[in-house]
Amino acid sequence: MLSSVAIHAGDFKQGQGFFDLAEELYAITFHSEDAKLKFGMDEMNKTHAFWLKS
Repeated sequence: MLSSVAIHAGDFKQGQGFFDLAEELYAITFHSEDAKLKFGMDEMNKTHAFWLKS
């Protein structure tokens, strides 16, 4: 998700809208803040890796 690189300046985390969209697109549910953090970091790493190849 390209939007994974859009983070809040204060806490360096994605916003709730990012996670709402992820739940809708991937049919997943986040049961904890740790799960959100891991998913957000994983998606950011995937995005960077994809665009690094370009």
